[in-house]
Amino acid sequence: MPFAVLADASAGVLDLSSTLSTALDGIQSSVSGMINVAMPVGLGIMGTILAVRIGVRFFRGLVA
Repeated sequence: MPFAVLADASAGVLDLSSTLSTALDGIQSSVSGMINVAMPVGLGIMGTILAVRIGVRFFRGLVA
């Protein structure tokens, strides 16, 4: 009788492993999609901030 329980348990572990793998693959593709959407916006914001900082530093250098 214990062997039947172990056989069922190992089948459940294999099923759990494949289910977890499928779930993580789905999460990976979802996160990659979010990064692809957010990256251009983030780069635009960071570029604007960097341009303002460099501009302020440049004009302070002219005044000083």
